[in-house]
Amino acid sequence: MSERDPGNQQESTTESDQSPPPVERRNYVTRHEAGPRLINTTIELLRTMTFPEVTTRRIAEAAELNLLAIQRIFGSQTGLFVAVAQTLAHNTGERLLREDAPDAIMAVFADPDVVLRTRLVAWLVGNGTDPKVFRTDPESAQLPMILRKRIESHGLGENSPVAARVYSEILTVATEGFVTFAETHDFTAGDYEKAAQLLTLLADRLPGLAGELGWEN
Repeated sequence: MSERDPGNQQESTTESDQSPPPVERRNYVTRHEAGPRLINTTIELLRTMTFPEVTTRRIAEAAELNLLAIQRIFGSQTGLFVAVAQTLAHNTGERLLREDAPDAIMAVFADPDVVLRTRLVAWLVGNGTDPKVFRTDPESAQLPMILRKRIESHGLGENSPVAARVYSEILTVATEGFVTFAETHDFTAGDYEKAAQLLTLLADRLPGLAGELGWEN
């Protein structure tokens, strides 16, 4: 008989429909690869979502990694966020070192990595993270260090490392304050321009001011 039995055909189809779906296997990812992937994925999510929305589960899913990878590599979500802040500081430093424009120092106020890092650190500290975590780590202190190098490379404060260091610290704190609280003040574009002029003028006069204060070498 060449004709198939309809009953047997139906039975065969039913067995096929009930078979379990194939298991999706993820490629093995080493710890060395997983860390940067989690950091970069977290940065992408933080740019488009509110900080509370960026959960460990959402990060792991977006990075296509196991949820436990965050705990194994960073210890906790806070540990991952601290690593993110360090990476953003490093990225900013790399860009500032490559920029030769005279106004590159002031560009830090609008740098997207500076903005994200500052707001993330403020949020973490506000939620109980020890501020010393960001202060004592060399990567976290990179922004004032880079600003100081840029000031000295333009001949500003070259006769006084003390003046260059203090100025870079003031500029860093001013940047962090502006990024965090500018929206709570009536700070116009014109005000920003004037502030930039004032800070640039102050940088130009650092050598003379250092002499008046007795900060020269």
